[in-house]
Amino acid sequence: MDNRQIPHSVFGLIGQRLDYSFSKAYFTEKFEKLGLDDYEYRNFEIKTEDDLLRFRESVINHP
Repeated sequence: MDNRQIPHSVFGLIGQRLDYSFSKAYFTEKFEKLGLDDYEYRNFEIKTEDDLLRFRESVINHP
């Protein structure tokens, strides 16, 4: 189980085949330089429409 604290602000890219994207490295470095320790950037790899719907539900229903 991952015991990391959930960041206050999560940003990211949603889609398929995101390994080409430079955005995760760019924003991770930017957040560090700005001292935004509670910000995180993630790539959310979504392969199917069902995965997208589950992702949407998890975001909408998150406290």
